[in-house]
Amino acid sequence: MKNNKVLVLLIVAYIIAMSSVISWGLPNETRPFTYNMDEWHQLLAVRALFTYGTPNVAGAAHGSIFQFFLSGIYLIPFFAFKIVDPFAIHSSIDNLAMQGKLFIILRSNILLFGILSIVILSLIAKKYFKSSSILTSLLLIGTPIWLSLSSYFKYDVALIFWIILSLLSLLHYARFPTFRNFILSAIPCALSLATKVSAVPIFPIYIASFFWFTPHWQKKYKYLVFGLIVFISIFIFLGIPDLIFRWNDYSEYFSSNLVTSVQNDSNYLLGMNKWIYILFILFPMIFGHIFYVIFFASIAYWFIQVAKWFRLRQYKSHKNEIFLFSSFIMFFISLIPLGLGASGNRSLVLLPFLGLLSSKFLVEIIKLAKLKTYLIIFIGILILFQFYESSVVIYTKYDKSILQKSSEWIGKNIPKNTTIGIENIPIYQTLPDIALKEFYLSTSNKYAKTNYKYEVTSSLSKTLPKVVIITNGYMHQRYVIKSPKKDLLERLKKENYKVVEEFLPNQRLYKLYRNDLDYYLSGLNFVLQVRIYQKD
Repeated sequence: MKNNKVLVLLIVAYIIAMSSVISWGLPNETRPFTYNMDEWHQLLAVRALFTYGTPNVAGAAHGSIFQFFLSGIYLIPFFAFKIVDPFAIHSSIDNLAMQGKLFIILRSNILLFGILSIVILSLIAKKYFKSSSILTSLLLIGTPIWLSLSSYFKYDVALIFWIILSLLSLLHYARFPTFRNFILSAIPCALSLATKVSAVPIFPIYIASFFWFTPHWQKKYKYLVFGLIVFISIFIFLGIPDLIFRWNDYSEYFSSNLVTSVQNDSNYLLGMNKWIYILFILFPMIFGHIFYVIFFASIAYWFIQVAKWFRLRQYKSHKNEIFLFSSFIMFFISLIPLGLGASGNRSLVLLPFLGLLSSKFLVEIIKLAKLKTYLIIFIGILILFQFYESSVVIYTKYDKSILQKSSEWIGKNIPKNTTIGIENIPIYQTLPDIALKEFYLSTSNKYAKTNYKYEVTSSLSKTLPKVVIITNGYMHQRYVIKSPKKDLLERLKKENYKVVEEFLPNQRLYKLYRNDLDYYLSGLNFVLQVRIYQKD
């Protein structure tokens, strides 16, 4: 710590920033569920794993189980000291205060993975690429997607930790290519895939590392055979031990990730080619506009350098750089089948590679510069501007959310016992707090007393209530070709419903986006708009 004071300060700042918003959007006495429903599904996966032996049950997050298992282990001391009891929660509206406390603990687990990721990535930069550990850390911490996901209970940040640890292990093997080191490197590689299927490129990367880093590999196939046995065994036992009994669940999981998302792409009015939109609209928002320019320039630089090294037969002197660049390409190719689904949390797998490649690129540029001091100052200013842009995803959470504001407005302006129309499925409609709580309270207990009555409506309903709540309506009207929400909006217009109140997020957020579609597809935020419609 004495030798890395600046890095320690960066990590402390990261902890403070994430801790300041760690309770944002959690269940409380006024609202069930989390604002980000992925968190709720992942909690159900943890509970299901320790109750039924599999997370692949209705309502829970499907897929590899390792992170759910680790999360359950992490909860054991809190359960033992009776701080929380996940098994005491019997429904979405039960023990809301405990639910909030439980999610804070689980989010702290993700923050721990974030800290470890920064530390190990810094170590890799310094030890294996002779790059700046501070610059690499800044390029990781300063991206909007990293700051956004670091405060949620989702397996994405944990996945990045295992990918980074895999890189460290494989680079250690490159320096000391022994049988033991190759077998040991299989462990974090397998755990990456056991955490989330998005890490599937780590499997061919592990195989390629044998041929790339092993001297006289033709005589050492034993390394590869035993390494693959260890990799596959760990993945099966810690990732998908229930595969044989739950094949239908896993097939649906792969289908939803690799097929369904792409089928939905054609339903959006992008105004340009899909991949131009992803590369030049979505990715700059996800990774930060300034950082993305640096990332993009570094990829162009490394592409030219790698081609040059192969042309001049100098690749043996730059094996680590070529390995890192090739690994990035493999992960990027893995995103192509996802189409627009490659944005948001799925794009996070590129970040460790972009951070390492870009920091090394900047260090090389600084070495060649004549006016080094001025260039360092200029890069420092760019980083400060990027941190200012990225901080939007944090400081806008200090305000009341539009779900709180709209809930308060409804309580003051809509007469009690009014029937309010809401869309199906209510938990995914980001409804005002009061509507979400009372709807699920009434469905779980028909005798429960609520301020309002609720009716699930659509364009096919025989009649519509006098008051209807629509969320994210403008985006569907303007940028979606066909959807049930758009059909309902058309019917509201025909039947002379008027917008009596509209709630929008903090306007600082809109500085990052061209329009509501960008806002929606970036994955950085989840609700664009709440409108209250009332019939004349």
